[in-house]
Amino acid sequence: MSSILVIGGNSDIGYATAKVFAQNKYNIHLVSRNTSQLELKKKEIENLYNIECKITSLDILNKENVNHYFDEYLESPNIILIAVGYMEVDEKNYEKIASINYLSPMTFIEKSLVKYKTQKKLNTIIGISSVAGDRGKKKNCIYTSSKSAFSSCRSLLLDSSDL
Repeated sequence: MSSILVIGGNSDIGYATAKVFAQNKYNIHLVSRNTSQLELKKKEIENLYNIECKITSLDILNKENVNHYFDEYLESPNIILIAVGYMEVDEKNYEKIASINYLSPMTFIEKSLVKYKTQKKLNTIIGISSVAGDRGKKKNCIYTSSKSAFSSCRSLLLDSSDL
């Protein structure tokens, strides 16, 4: 059976997308920092769609945690969905904003491409960005620039056969 890994499984868009894939009989793997909320989502998906749903705690900002994830989960999903984002009104934590919206997701994607290359099972990576990355927002320039950077990395994914 096909499977999808949802990074940001507690986000509204990540969870809604997971349910669409569950309706189409994909096994679901929800990943987030907060697994207590994921537990409720797991039960709902399994009850509604009669498919397997795993949950995993993962802090995408924690490199050690990400490395442990790849040590533990050896089998590639068919699809990876990245649905993470962070914005602050006053934008005081530049590094956190840039890391959550761009650096950490791209690192996870790159590690996935390398880790799962030989299995030839991973065939789709979906990265949800923001329209703010295209339009820009004067008050949130770090957020918009980090989302723009994430959106512009399509060429890395399209050229992943070079890895």
